[in-house]
Amino acid sequence: MRRKPGGSRRYGGTGAPEVTARGPGRFAPWAEMATDGIQHAIVLSLLVIAAVVLVRTVVTFLFDVNGYPTSLVNALDGILVAIILLDILRTVRSHTQGDTLPVKPFLVIGVLAAIRDILSASAHLTLGRHLSASAFDQALIELSVSVGVILALLGGLVLLRVSSRDEPAPPERDRPPGSTAGEQVRGAVPAERSV
Repeated sequence: MRRKPGGSRRYGGTGAPEVTARGPGRFAPWAEMATDGIQHAIVLSLLVIAAVVLVRTVVTFLFDVNGYPTSLVNALDGILVAIILLDILRTVRSHTQGDTLPVKPFLVIGVLAAIRDILSASAHLTLGRHLSASAFDQALIELSVSVGVILALLGGLVLLRVSSRDEPAPPERDRPPGSTAGEQVRGAVPAERSV
């Protein structure tokens, strides 16, 4: 990296030296292509892992000899893992298509993971024939924590929804003719008026 003068303040410069890449744009396209390639590989990897988890879950459920209740709980667990992986895939894909990282999918993924933990803990309580007092207490603590996490994440989803509704309407001069403030905030396209 070489430094070039930032220019004087009189001509819009900051006075501080700017850091530039050697040569006009030599490494920026390569870095962008490498980043895109890595992001596509991540998306493809998540898709393959979700497919493998789903196929393995179905095959295990169909041919499991441990008994129906255990195989059913394991199948639900595997399906929830596949759903979580697909939600992560959608979030990564939407991040690669834009510059922002959405918050809502992470909250939904957290809710699904907590539901998975609740199912797992309740299955251990139900199917565990001889649970010790400490194992029973541990399962109840896991259930309580998971319920608390779900309530907190649902509260976050509600706050996110409320805050997106409370966005201020743009001033009159920024709105297209014939649109109302409510249409502009919700992103609705105003209906065509017939003459």
